[in-house]
Amino acid sequence: DTMQVGAVADLRRIKNALDVAWAVMEYTKHTFLVGESASIFAESMGFIAEDLTTHSSLAMHTKWLNERMIVINKIGHVAAGASTNGAKHKIPGRVGDSPIAGAGAYADSTVGDAAATGDGDVIMRFLPSYQAVEYRSIGIDPTTACRKVITRMKKYYPGFFGAVISANTTGSYGKLSRRQLETSLEIPRNLKDFV
Repeated sequence: DTMQVGAVADLRRIKNALDVAWAVMEYTKHTFLVGESASIFAESMGFIAEDLTTHSSLAMHTKWLNERMIVINKIGHVAAGASTNGAKHKIPGRVGDSPIAGAGAYADSTVGDAAATGDGDVIMRFLPSYQAVEYRSIGIDPTTACRKVITRMKKYYPGFFGAVISANTTGSYGKLSRRQLETSLEIPRNLKDFV
C-alpha cells in the first residue's frame, strides 16, 4: 500500500539480506544501501556479523540459487521480494537484478505483484516485474502480462533464459518461462488451488 522499497547489495558478514533490506525500508528514508556501508547499517540495526563461509555455503556458491516470492494476504495487500547468490563467474562489484525495484520483484496493492528470475543482467534492462504489474493495472490478465514481458525480452535477447510470475490481489496468477512460451504449456490460474 505504501510503495516502499528497501534493498541491499554486496552485503558482507550478515546472513539474511532480505531482513536487512526490510530494515532499510522500515527505518530509513533511503531505498538502496551497498557494500560495507550496508553491512555497517545492518550491524547498527542489531544484525550479527559472522563468518558466512561453511562447507554448505562453499557448495552453494558453485550453484545458481535464486529466491523470489510474491505474497497476497487475506485482504488483498501484496508484497514481493527477491534474493540471490548471484551469477557464476561475475566480475567483482557486479550487482544483479534482485535488489533493483521492478526487476527481480515488484508489488502494488492496487493491482498485484510479480517476480522474475533468470539472467539478471537481461532482466535489469527490462524491469519485467514492474512491467507485469503495470500490465495488470490496465486490465491485462496475469498470464498474458507474463507472456508480454517474456516475449519482449526474447525479442531483444533470443537466448534469454528466465521466468516471470504475476498475481492480482484476489489470488489469480500467471507464470511463464521462456521454454513455456515456446511450447505453450498449460499453467494453473489461481494460487488458492495450492493453499
